[in-house]
Amino acid sequence: MQNKYIGIYYSDSYFKENRLFVSAQIFYDEIHIIFPIDIQKDMNEYIKTFKVPYNIHHIGKDDGSIDKQIKKMIDTIEFALKKRSLIGNCLNYHSHLLNEKINYLVNKIMSTGRIKYDELLNFMLGRDEETQIIRDFFDLIKTEGDEWQIKVSSTAYYKSKKNDWQLITDNSDTPIPQFSKTNLKVKQLTSILSEKCFEVLIPRCKEAAADEILEIRKKLSDVLIPYRLTLQKLTTEIRGALSEKVTIDEIKNEAQFIVESKIEPAVYELTKKIEQSNDKILIKIFGKVLGWIPIIASTFVAPTPDKLYTILKKTYSDIGSLSSDVFSEISRDHSLSFLISSEKMLTEGQNDG
Repeated sequence: MQNKYIGIYYSDSYFKENRLFVSAQIFYDEIHIIFPIDIQKDMNEYIKTFKVPYNIHHIGKDDGSIDKQIKKMIDTIEFALKKRSLIGNCLNYHSHLLNEKINYLVNKIMSTGRIKYDELLNFMLGRDEETQIIRDFFDLIKTEGDEWQIKVSSTAYYKSKKNDWQLITDNSDTPIPQFSKTNLKVKQLTSILSEKCFEVLIPRCKEAAADEILEIRKKLSDVLIPYRLTLQKLTTEIRGALSEKVTIDEIKNEAQFIVESKIEPAVYELTKKIEQSNDKILIKIFGKVLGWIPIIASTFVAPTPDKLYTILKKTYSDIGSLSSDVFSEISRDHSLSFLISSEKMLTEGQNDG
């Protein structure tokens, strides 16, 4: 069974940074987001059937923060509506912990007509498991947090630990508990390394519609696993450079150092070789990403220039004279091929018009 990479967004209820969302959708098999609204419905189904236009009403005393809360809820809803064709495929929404607990109690009463007195009392007094999880979370981050953090970040952190999902975070204002070097896992470090690859090597990323994201995922699927495996090899270098107690920012700094010192120069050299080749088949392949991704993937087991040349010859009639050293380097390094193809797809057309 394939070892899935699953991420959960920790910083907020919607991605503010376009590149992070698109790159996460490419890298992870699934992305999960916490939707901070109190409803008794399946959250995926709720968003997929959400009716527009909509109105938002606030009940309670205006303490001066209502405009900010409403703006955040509008941004959350608008983001979800734009991406809802992804829901159930590679994007999933969840209720926050307290809402899940309330739904559990309500469903229990509706189905059985009763609930244990102690269970209800513990919830009312904040002695239930979910409330304790939230309390423990804020002890870890050493801050009280606002209502949004209570709903979103604490739930995301809990689900990441419970399900072995990887935290996705891009907001330094949202504190995250420290990590123990001993307990850091390869998936965590690989995910962060990939995030930094996209950040450093693809600084400009076009806005991608939901259907475009699905198309990109399909086109890059064959080289995704080799790309992950290549990055996994580099995680030992990150781990070796860290102290025992480490913050997420320290891990990201080490990941960025490796990307800038090792991966970026290799990508630059390979790109230059491609540009200097003047071979129309190379230009065709690297201009049209779909053409070369299956070729790289098909040489993963035993990548050699001869084998790659043979596949190319069968695939294209106008093969011309190929530069064997260029293809040898491409076929050996799947992180390079994946990143170059991603860059082509995510920046294509930005300068048009």
